[in-house]
Amino acid sequence: MINVRILEICFKCLAHIILESASTYCNITYEQIKKLLNETEDQAMKICLDVCFQVYDLAIDELPTAIKHMENGDHDSAGRYVADEIIESDTCESSFFGIFRNSEVAKSKLFNLGK
Repeated sequence: MINVRILEICFKCLAHIILESASTYCNITYEQIKKLLNETEDQAMKICLDVCFQVYDLAIDELPTAIKHMENGDHDSAGRYVADEIIESDTCESSFFGIFRNSEVAKSKLFNLGK
């Protein structure tokens, strides 16, 4: 029979790995956004990138807080922080799709980082 305490430890470790991975991805995305923001001259693209810049800047600050809450056993607070970041990243994507709908530029330069 598996010890419940071992399962709790495994869950905590797995959650930590996932949040650390999300934090790393967030930082990579943030740096890509900064680069694109500095390179683009298209005003519509700048507006979208600025939304994303703000969103990911906030996420970089908040994901470590989610990790701390999770490590302290406050899973509800950790979950709220993570849920907020998911909503915020959707805000970033929505800003592009609202303006560029079918633009391959918007889709390819920013949203294919992990592919």
